[in-house]
Amino acid sequence: MSSGAERDERVVAGEIPEDGVRVLAGIQQHVDHQTAVPISILSLPTAALVYNWARASMTHRASLAARGESAVSYRMQRDFHHGLLDARSTSRHLIGGGVVLILMALVAGPVGAQDPGDGNMEPRCFFLCAPELKVEPTMTFENLGNRALVEVTDAATGEVSTVRQEAETAFELILALDIPTEIPRVGFTLETIFVPFGDSATNPFGRPAADLGVASIRDNGIEFELELNLDWLTGDQTGGWVESHVDIVDKFSPAARPTDTSAYTHKLNFELDTGFLIFNWLPEGNWLKQVELEGSLDYVATGLPRAGDVIGDERYLGDASRWSFSLVAGLPVAPLLP
Repeated sequence: MSSGAERDERVVAGEIPEDGVRVLAGIQQHVDHQTAVPISILSLPTAALVYNWARASMTHRASLAARGESAVSYRMQRDFHHGLLDARSTSRHLIGGGVVLILMALVAGPVGAQDPGDGNMEPRCFFLCAPELKVEPTMTFENLGNRALVEVTDAATGEVSTVRQEAETAFELILALDIPTEIPRVGFTLETIFVPFGDSATNPFGRPAADLGVASIRDNGIEFELELNLDWLTGDQTGGWVESHVDIVDKFSPAARPTDTSAYTHKLNFELDTGFLIFNWLPEGNWLKQVELEGSLDYVATGLPRAGDVIGDERYLGDASRWSFSLVAGLPVAPLLP
C-alpha cells in the first residue's frame, strides 16, 4: 500500500499538465536572463498551483475509473471541488509569500546580471549605482579675488582702521561618497568636511584664548555638502588621464552672517573640479591607478558676509570674497580595487 507522500510524488512526477511545465520553464528562462533572484522563490507559487491542480485532477480521474463516468456521485464532485479550492487557497498564500520574498531579494542588495556570452557578473543599477568612498586630504586657499575692505575697531583705544582682508589657508580632511547614476554624465557626491587645525581668537561663548590660558582656540568645525555632478570631460575622452565636472552644491556650514537665525545655514555653491589620474599608466587592479590629484575652483553665491555686516570688531565695507581654490588628493577607500 502506497503512502500519501509516495502518491503525491507520483502525481507531481507524472501528472503535471503540459501547460504548467511550460509556465515553469518560461519563468526559469526569464530569471536566468534578467535577475539574480533564485528560481525557487519565483516558481514557488506556480509550482503549488500546478501541484494542487494535478492532485485534484488525479482524484477526479481515479474516482471516474473506479465507478464509471456515468456514476459520478455527489461525494466525488465534492472532492474534486474541494481539491480545486485547496489549490486556489494554497496558491494565494504562497503567491503572497513569494511576492514578499521577491521584493526582499530585490531590495536587500545590489543585483547582478550575468552575461551568457562571457560569464562575467556586471553590476546593475536602479537609478543610483554602487557608491565609492574616498578620503581626500585638502589644502584650501580662501579669500581669493575681490577681498573685502573692513573697518576694524581697536577695543582698547576705540581707534578705527580700514584694512583689506587677507587670503587664508586651511587644511581640510574630507570623506567623500561618490554616487554614480544611470543618467550619462550625472552623479551625486556627499561630503563631510573636517577642519582639524583651524583656530579662533575666542571660543563659542565669547571668552578670549588668553583668559583660558591658551594661545588660540581650536576651531575644528565640520561642514556637509550635497553635490550634483555634471561631467563635461570624462576619462573615456582622455584615455583615463583627466576628468572634469561642474558641481551645483548645497553647502551646510556654520552661519556666517549676523542676521542668520540658525547655527548652521545652507549656502549655494558652484564648483569646477578637474582631476588628474597621475598613475593611470599602472596596470588594472593596482590601487594607485585610482588615486587622483584634483583642483577645485569654488564660488559661494549665498550665505557669506555682505557690505554693512558687523562681526565682532569688524564692519564690512564690501561683500566678502566668494572665491576659493583647493588642491585635493583623492584616495579610494571602498572599493579598494576597481
